[in-house]
Amino acid sequence: MFQTLRSRRRAEHALRESERRYRTLFETASDAILVLHDDRIVDCNAGASRLFGRSREELLGRRIFGLAPERQGDGRPSRALALERMGAALAGQPQIYEFAYRRPAGASFECEVHLNALVLDSGTLLLAVVRDVSERKRVEEALRRSEQKFAKVFTAAPDVIAIVRLADGVFLDVNPAFEETFGYTRAGATGRTSQQMGLWADRQQRERVIEQLQTSGEARSAEAMFFHRDGSPRDGLISARLIEIGGERCILWLFKDITERKRMEEALREASRRKDEFLAMLSHELRNPLAPIRNAAHLLHLLLPEEPRVQRAREIIERQLAHISRLLDDLLDVARITTGTLPLRRERFDLREAASFAVEGARPKLMGRECDLSYQDPKRPIWVEGDRVRLAQLVGNLLDNACKFSARGQHIELSLDVVGNGGGPQARVRVRDEGQGIAPELLPHVFELFVQADRSLARSQGGLGIGLTLVQRIAAAHGGHVEVHSAGPGKGSEFSVVLPAVEEAAARPTGGRERRATAAPSRILVVDDNADEAQSLRDLVGFWGHEVQTAPDGPAALALAAAFRPRVVLLDLGLPRMDGYEVARRLRSLFPGTAPRLLAVSGYGSEEDRRRSHEAGIERHLTKPVDPAELERALEGPARAGG
Repeated sequence: MFQTLRSRRRAEHALRESERRYRTLFETASDAILVLHDDRIVDCNAGASRLFGRSREELLGRRIFGLAPERQGDGRPSRALALERMGAALAGQPQIYEFAYRRPAGASFECEVHLNALVLDSGTLLLAVVRDVSERKRVEEALRRSEQKFAKVFTAAPDVIAIVRLADGVFLDVNPAFEETFGYTRAGATGRTSQQMGLWADRQQRERVIEQLQTSGEARSAEAMFFHRDGSPRDGLISARLIEIGGERCILWLFKDITERKRMEEALREASRRKDEFLAMLSHELRNPLAPIRNAAHLLHLLLPEEPRVQRAREIIERQLAHISRLLDDLLDVARITTGTLPLRRERFDLREAASFAVEGARPKLMGRECDLSYQDPKRPIWVEGDRVRLAQLVGNLLDNACKFSARGQHIELSLDVVGNGGGPQARVRVRDEGQGIAPELLPHVFELFVQADRSLARSQGGLGIGLTLVQRIAAAHGGHVEVHSAGPGKGSEFSVVLPAVEEAAARPTGGRERRATAAPSRILVVDDNADEAQSLRDLVGFWGHEVQTAPDGPAALALAAAFRPRVVLLDLGLPRMDGYEVARRLRSLFPGTAPRLLAVSGYGSEEDRRRSHEAGIERHLTKPVDPAELERALEGPARAGG
């Protein structure tokens, strides 16, 4: 009897201990746990109070669907759905479903409900475990939207996108741009490798990119060549990044097709090469006729030094030749205009000389338009430090602009003076006209490249719209500035250029017109296919006391040199039958150790031409039309042994 009583007490104690443990688990569970009888809550844990925002006392006795909004998200009544689920659970079918509840504040939240029947001696109850999954649902919805966005980007992207498994290089997916670029359909590409499709032109480059990916996780904008399905090449920029999809390491390949861009770049390079060739030829063809003109003008100076009219004509020719030569330099190097890098040959001179030169150059146009020009000469020198021809060009452009926009018979005024300020004296050039004037909206833009006031179909004023741009940039290159004023259309305009003035220059030697020769008479061979240039050079150099022979081409020059044995060869480069570089090399071979001095006199004057001259053994490279003084100095260089 006592043994039976002891056993029963032990069993009761174990039951109470088990109930205590289960109650502890019940109360400390993080999820909400509800015990239902029919549809009412008969017990709940602390997690239920936290989840529903109500105390245990408030929850006990409430119908479970009373904690939910009237309808669920799909529009179905919450009460009917709850009763349906509870009926299934009581029939022995455990339920797992999502259900929306709400807190007292009215905010709804999504929950996952696990509902099971709990069979006791006293009857059958329902045990509901409720977990808040609203955050998970939010994340899932965000992920879904992100995937939708990626799918849209993946499909609509103009560049190639491909996803490749890292382990075996198999394509898992490609976008429509891949199909268009490489000619493989999505079905034809997925499940295959790039090697099987023959995509990479350089497989070693692929291995290098893969190695870079494994080291740093990404590869950026490497230029690579691929092949289309039909075998045609495709140039592109390839980028890649390691990503993880479903636990597998994959490569996200991005390919930007630059085949057309590369083709256009090559076409531009070819066009640029042809442009350079054309400009070099243009330089040669334009400079060649200027050379004999300059030589002939200088001969007039030497032959008739006492004839004033001849000397005036010669001075005009030489000034205009200098101007044309500098304008030709501008034409052949437009980049100097567009970048503002105008080279300057600085010297100290009287600004009145540049102004007089500009006036003389502008007179034909002024006379043609019957414009009256008055030039207010300050009667005393205005010394500046700069490029004489560029500043003459500046004044000339201002006069040309004034003439262009003046009506016939209108007055134009040019004046020079010196103005002082805290920074020292400054030279000022002003050109005022009574002409068309400048509209207020155009005034801030008159110095911009290619801007023109005359936009009519007739284009009666002509011009390219670079004259005033050059004025501004020449002024700036000399440390000055230019201003413009106009009261409006029909009221004329005034341009004012201010430049730094310098102290009075030392008197320059005037030099005589007497005939003089170089240090010692030499035998000189002139090689040029332009007969006028060859003859004018022969006359000019002969006047200096040298013995001169001419040859029209390379073979004739080599034959003549063997007999004539010149000390100096004035060599054109653009010769027929054999270019000047080859002639120079053969002359050096013809006279080993005693070769004549070789001076290039050519219309080709680029840096490349000068480099080739140096490589051919040519001592100096003179560009046509050569200044006679420069040529004379070149001939006075150290003589070499001849015959």
